[in-house]
Amino acid sequence: TAERTGEEQPVHLEYRFRCKEGTWRWLHEKQNLITGNEGETEVLVVCWDVTERKLAEKLIQARANLLSYSDGHSLEEIIQKTLDEACNIAGSPFGFYHLMGADEKTPTLTVWSAAALEHFCEIKVGQGMHCNEAEGGIWVDCLRTRRPVIYNDYASLPYRKGLPEGHPTVTRELVVPIMRQGKIVAVLGVGNKPRDYTEQDVQIASYFADLAWSMAEHKRVEEKIRYISFHDMLTGLYNRPFLKEEMQRLDSMEGKLPISILIADLNGLKLVNDTYGHDAGDEMLRTVADAIRDFCRREDIMARWGGDEFVILLPRTPREEARQIGRNIR
Repeated sequence: TAERTGEEQPVHLEYRFRCKEGTWRWLHEKQNLITGNEGETEVLVVCWDVTERKLAEKLIQARANLLSYSDGHSLEEIIQKTLDEACNIAGSPFGFYHLMGADEKTPTLTVWSAAALEHFCEIKVGQGMHCNEAEGGIWVDCLRTRRPVIYNDYASLPYRKGLPEGHPTVTRELVVPIMRQGKIVAVLGVGNKPRDYTEQDVQIASYFADLAWSMAEHKRVEEKIRYISFHDMLTGLYNRPFLKEEMQRLDSMEGKLPISILIADLNGLKLVNDTYGHDAGDEMLRTVADAIRDFCRREDIMARWGGDEFVILLPRTPREEARQIGRNIR
């Protein structure tokens, strides 16, 4: 209906439609206005399927969102955000992620998608909602076969086991393994898609599973570097640079007074090193560090100042209470 102005520019449209089997496909449509020799006008329409391109764009955008989100968030928050993206693109109401132990059988950490926690609040994250391989249900087939598994009719499986209390009811489930150097290091699962899971869903889940693992590894390296930066590697106490920063921070904070400071050194360390070797001396230092931890509070700043010297900052601690802590450690 627009007014024609000589050479017409093609019109581009993108839309999606639902196929007979219930899936959705994206089409890109190009419309050209053609004027014949006798002035008649026709519209030439060419369409092509751009579903794969649309999916690739979603995956690229999701990756960018997750990489941006990873700064300033914990490992569990990053994994949950990854699950949320995977569930959204795969059209699944819930998802879970297991970090597996060295035995490839026992999860060391379980994270659920935000929607799963919202609708199934009984789930206890990280507390064994999925048990080990010997006690687990369908998801452990992924561990046994070491490949993705799809169950589009969960109720008909003859060997399925009962679900733990609080677990969402399962109608369909897709689980993929994450392999590193020939070992399963994690598994990602999504469930209850309204339609059957397909090989495309396997690719989506595998993409996010690998992405979650890569970001988890990066976060662990970050945390390790941060730990090394602020801790004495022999005793596990804070180190001297961190103690100096804390002294400046406490000096500018209200509500921390009175502040007491305990300073101590370990008698006879050089003699032990010279007589029994440095391993014995190191064991003495670790023993002192354990004693300090046993008698100090969570908010106290316990540090190895250097060599055989230790310093403890005690916020909101009067003199007599600090002396008693010192006697207990001694």
